[in-house]
Amino acid sequence: EHMVEERTQQLKETHDKLLHQDKMASLGKLSASVVHEINNPIAGILNLTMLIKRIVEEGSVNQEKDLEQFLHYLDLMETENRRISRIVTSLLAFSRESKMEFKKVDINRLIEKTLFLNANLLKINGVKVEKRFYDSLPKIIGSEDQLQQVFMNIISNAAETIEDSGGGVMSVETK
Repeated sequence: EHMVEERTQQLKETHDKLLHQDKMASLGKLSASVVHEINNPIAGILNLTMLIKRIVEEGSVNQEKDLEQFLHYLDLMETENRRISRIVTSLLAFSRESKMEFKKVDINRLIEKTLFLNANLLKINGVKVEKRFYDSLPKIIGSEDQLQQVFMNIISNAAETIEDSGGGVMSVETK
Protein backbone atom coordinates (compact mmCIF):
# COMPACT_ATOMS: atom_id res chain seq x y z
CA GLU A 1 0.00 0.00 0.00
CA HIS A 2 2.86 2.36 0.85
CA MET A 3 4.57 1.57 -2.48
CA VAL A 4 1.35 2.33 -4.37
CA GLU A 5 1.06 5.69 -2.58
CA GLU A 6 4.69 6.54 -3.41
CA ARG A 7 4.22 5.61 -7.06
CA THR A 8 0.99 7.59 -7.25
CA GLN A 9 2.80 10.62 -5.82
CA GLN A 10 5.65 10.18 -8.33
CA LEU A 11 3.16 9.98 -11.22
CA LYS A 12 1.38 13.10 -10.00
CA GLU A 13 4.68 15.00 -9.78
CA THR A 14 5.65 13.82 -13.28
CA HIS A 15 2.24 14.90 -14.60
CA ASP A 16 2.63 18.34 -13.01
CA LYS A 17 6.11 18.74 -14.52
CA LEU A 18 4.86 17.72 -17.98
CA LEU A 19 1.97 20.16 -17.71
CA HIS A 20 4.38 22.95 -16.77
CA GLN A 21 6.71 22.02 -19.66
CA ASP A 22 3.77 22.18 -22.07
CA LYS A 23 2.89 25.61 -20.70
CA MET A 24 6.46 26.79 -21.15
CA ALA A 25 6.49 25.52 -24.76
CA SER A 26 3.30 27.49 -25.44
CA LEU A 27 4.79 30.51 -23.70
CA GLY A 28 7.85 30.20 -25.92
CA LYS A 29 5.65 30.32 -29.03
CA LEU A 30 4.03 33.47 -27.70
CA SER A 31 7.29 35.25 -26.89
CA ALA A 32 7.96 36.85 -30.28
CA SER A 33 4.42 38.08 -30.69
CA VAL A 34 4.29 39.35 -27.11
CA VAL A 35 7.51 41.32 -27.57
CA HIS A 36 5.89 42.96 -30.60
CA GLU A 37 2.63 43.49 -28.72
CA ILE A 38 4.43 45.23 -25.84
CA ASN A 39 6.79 47.15 -28.11
CA ASN A 40 3.94 48.95 -29.90
CA PRO A 41 2.56 50.78 -26.84
CA ILE A 42 6.09 51.48 -25.60
CA ALA A 43 6.94 53.12 -28.94
CA GLY A 44 3.76 55.21 -28.70
CA ILE A 45 4.59 56.33 -25.17
CA LEU A 46 8.14 57.22 -26.24
CA ASN A 47 6.89 59.23 -29.23
CA LEU A 48 4.41 61.18 -27.08
CA THR A 49 7.10 61.85 -24.46
CA MET A 50 9.49 63.15 -27.12
CA LEU A 51 6.74 65.31 -28.63
CA ILE A 52 5.89 66.91 -25.28
CA LYS A 53 9.58 67.46 -24.57
CA ARG A 54 10.12 69.11 -27.99
CA ILE A 55 7.12 71.43 -27.51
CA VAL A 56 8.39 72.46 -24.06
CA GLU A 57 11.99 72.94 -25.30
CA GLU A 58 10.82 75.17 -28.16
CA GLY A 59 9.47 77.47 -25.46
CA SER A 60 6.28 78.26 -27.34
CA VAL A 61 3.94 76.62 -24.87
CA ASN A 62 0.45 78.05 -25.11
CA GLN A 63 -1.01 77.39 -21.66
CA GLU A 64 -4.61 76.65 -22.65
CA LYS A 65 -4.07 74.96 -26.00
CA ASP A 66 -0.98 72.94 -25.07
CA LEU A 67 -2.24 71.99 -21.61
CA GLU A 68 -5.34 70.44 -23.18
CA GLN A 69 -3.19 68.62 -25.72
CA PHE A 70 -0.72 67.46 -23.02
CA LEU A 71 -3.61 66.06 -20.97
CA HIS A 72 -4.78 64.17 -24.07
CA TYR A 73 -1.24 62.80 -24.56
CA LEU A 74 -1.09 61.76 -20.90
CA ASP A 75 -4.43 59.94 -21.27
CA LEU A 76 -3.05 58.04 -24.28
CA MET A 77 0.12 57.18 -22.37
CA GLU A 78 -1.90 55.93 -19.40
CA THR A 79 -4.04 53.75 -21.69
CA GLU A 80 -0.94 52.23 -23.30
CA ASN A 81 0.69 51.60 -19.91
CA ARG A 82 -2.44 49.81 -18.71
CA ARG A 83 -2.39 47.71 -21.90
CA ILE A 84 1.21 46.66 -21.21
CA SER A 85 0.29 45.85 -17.62
CA ARG A 86 -2.62 43.62 -18.71
CA ILE A 87 -0.38 41.74 -21.15
CA VAL A 88 2.38 41.19 -18.59
CA THR A 89 -0.07 40.19 -15.83
CA SER A 90 -1.77 37.66 -18.11
CA LEU A 91 1.55 36.16 -19.15
CA LEU A 92 2.80 35.90 -15.59
CA ALA A 93 -0.42 34.23 -14.48
CA PHE A 94 -0.23 31.79 -17.39
CA SER A 95 3.44 30.91 -16.87
CA ARG A 96 3.18 30.06 -13.16
CA GLU A 97 3.46 26.44 -12.23
CA SER A 98 0.11 25.60 -10.77
CA LYS A 99 -1.56 22.83 -8.86
CA MET A 100 -4.56 20.96 -10.14
CA GLU A 101 -7.34 22.97 -8.60
CA PHE A 102 -10.94 22.27 -9.53
CA LYS A 103 -13.38 25.14 -9.32
CA LYS A 104 -16.21 26.76 -11.27
CA VAL A 105 -14.84 28.13 -14.54
CA ASP A 106 -16.45 30.65 -16.89
CA ILE A 107 -15.49 29.24 -20.28
CA ASN A 108 -16.35 32.46 -22.14
CA ARG A 109 -14.04 34.51 -19.91
CA LEU A 110 -11.27 31.91 -20.14
CA ILE A 111 -11.42 31.75 -23.95
CA GLU A 112 -11.49 35.57 -24.11
CA LYS A 113 -8.41 35.72 -21.86
CA THR A 114 -6.62 33.14 -24.01
CA LEU A 115 -7.50 35.00 -27.22
CA PHE A 116 -6.14 38.19 -25.63
CA LEU A 117 -2.83 36.45 -24.91
CA ASN A 118 -2.69 35.21 -28.51
CA ALA A 119 -3.96 38.39 -30.19
CA ASN A 120 -0.69 39.37 -31.79
CA LEU A 121 0.20 35.80 -32.78
CA LEU A 122 -3.14 35.59 -34.58
CA LYS A 123 -2.57 38.97 -36.24
CA ILE A 124 0.93 37.98 -37.41
CA ASN A 125 -0.45 34.73 -38.87
CA GLY A 126 -3.21 36.58 -40.75
CA VAL A 127 -5.98 35.11 -38.61
CA LYS A 128 -9.15 37.04 -37.99
CA VAL A 129 -11.24 35.83 -35.05
CA GLU A 130 -15.00 35.62 -35.24
CA LYS A 131 -16.46 35.19 -31.74
CA ARG A 132 -19.93 34.08 -30.72
CA PHE A 133 -20.13 33.70 -26.96
CA TYR A 134 -23.42 32.78 -25.32
CA ASP A 135 -24.08 34.58 -22.05
CA SER A 136 -26.31 31.80 -20.75
CA LEU A 137 -23.49 29.26 -20.81
CA PRO A 138 -23.23 27.74 -17.31
CA LYS A 139 -19.92 27.58 -15.48
CA ILE A 140 -18.22 24.21 -15.46
CA ILE A 141 -16.14 22.50 -12.78
CA GLY A 142 -12.54 22.03 -13.88
CA SER A 143 -8.95 23.16 -13.62
CA GLU A 144 -8.77 26.67 -15.06
CA ASP A 145 -5.04 26.35 -15.74
CA GLN A 146 -5.36 23.07 -17.60
CA LEU A 147 -8.36 24.27 -19.59
CA GLN A 148 -6.48 27.43 -20.55
CA GLN A 149 -3.55 25.30 -21.67
CA VAL A 150 -5.90 23.25 -23.87
CA PHE A 151 -7.39 26.44 -25.38
CA MET A 152 -3.88 27.86 -25.84
CA ASN A 153 -2.83 24.76 -27.80
CA ILE A 154 -6.00 24.74 -29.92
CA ILE A 155 -5.67 28.43 -30.78
CA SER A 156 -1.95 28.13 -31.51
CA ASN A 157 -2.47 25.08 -33.75
CA ALA A 158 -5.37 26.74 -35.55
CA ALA A 159 -3.29 29.89 -36.13
CA GLU A 160 -0.46 27.86 -37.63
CA THR A 161 -2.86 25.92 -39.87
CA ILE A 162 -4.65 29.07 -41.05
CA GLU A 163 -1.30 30.80 -41.69
CA ASP A 164 -0.19 27.84 -43.83
CA SER A 165 -3.27 28.33 -46.01
CA GLY A 166 -2.57 32.06 -46.47
CA GLY A 167 -4.68 33.48 -43.65
CA GLY A 168 -8.36 33.29 -42.87
CA VAL A 169 -10.99 33.34 -40.16
CA MET A 170 -11.05 31.31 -36.98
CA SER A 171 -14.55 30.96 -35.59
CA VAL A 172 -14.86 30.64 -31.81
CA GLU A 173 -18.30 29.72 -30.53
CA THR A 174 -19.56 28.60 -27.15
CA LYS A 175 -22.91 26.92 -26.74
